[in-house]
Amino acid sequence: MRIEIELTGKCNLACVMCPQVFGYDGRHLTIDEMKSFSSLFIEAKEVTLHGAGEIFLSPILKETLDIIPEDTPIYFLTNGQLLNQKNSNIILGRSNIKRIMVSLDAYSDEKYKFIRGGNVNKVKENLKHFILLRKKRKLSFPKIVINATVFKYNIDQLLALAKFAKELDSELHVWPLLKDAAHYTESWKVKRGEYTFDYTKETFDSIEDKQLLKREYLLLEKYCKDNEVDLIFDAFMNLPDKAEDISTCGVPNSNRLFFSDGQAKHCCLQTKPLFDWRIYPANNFDNHPRHLAVLELMKKNQIPIECSSSGCKYVLDGISSEFIDDRKKISLDDRGFRGGALSMRRRKNELKN
Repeated sequence: MRIEIELTGKCNLACVMCPQVFGYDGRHLTIDEMKSFSSLFIEAKEVTLHGAGEIFLSPILKETLDIIPEDTPIYFLTNGQLLNQKNSNIILGRSNIKRIMVSLDAYSDEKYKFIRGGNVNKVKENLKHFILLRKKRKLSFPKIVINATVFKYNIDQLLALAKFAKELDSELHVWPLLKDAAHYTESWKVKRGEYTFDYTKETFDSIEDKQLLKREYLLLEKYCKDNEVDLIFDAFMNLPDKAEDISTCGVPNSNRLFFSDGQAKHCCLQTKPLFDWRIYPANNFDNHPRHLAVLELMKKNQIPIECSSSGCKYVLDGISSEFIDDRKKISLDDRGFRGGALSMRRRKNELKN
């Protein structure tokens, strides 16, 4: 079982492709809430600490690491801005932390500042310093993984990021902009300076766009192969034209995801939560009526309401069978699937329904 937890909803950046840019529930998990996951940690094959918040802003990070069993692998996501000496020492003191995934969508200061609103040079220096500290301690782990979300504005940054990955002896993981209903909407526009980020226009949809993407990826693949850089293209880079049978999706049986605002899901692409784990005990996830109902629907190859328009290979833009009777009456807005602030503000209402 894989457990994913958002330790905090608070972040020190506001990336143009992240809900944080519209406002987000900035709640921290408490240590008592973390302890409520203890039995899940014992059963977990791995624990991932990530979400829309910055992990180093959590006031209980160190205590959380103490709660997770020493033989359980830990992975976590950070923007790297706060990977300072103090936090590096915390991380390097835990032998079960295997990977630190650092979101770095641009190498140039100008493009990084537009996308993330921060200082890219600070991240670069933090990562170099972390690698030096790791070498001084003669440690092999944790490995650094550079995460890059690619779209039209920053596709010219991929080769530079690959060269930086080579310098750090790290992996490069490339993601596309997701086309799920919560993101892929005309309302997702962010203006910074002279440039406006328009979510729907930044994806690679036209034939010309896809040709551009292919050319850049071929160059990236060649560089990484020639320079022994581990390159991972996310599965969303090559979605099928037709959705695969959702009955073959194994995520509900293998993944548990908990957000700081109470949402419990099977995966981050679900457009509606299963339940509020602050009300219904997280350690009893497997017995929750909605979890069991989702399993039954998927066995019948039917899309649950939680997965409607999720954008994954099992759904794409498909609508839940639970909406069929009212399909003409229900719009995307009514379902709370729209992106940005609207989606975030409706979370609490969804949890009550």
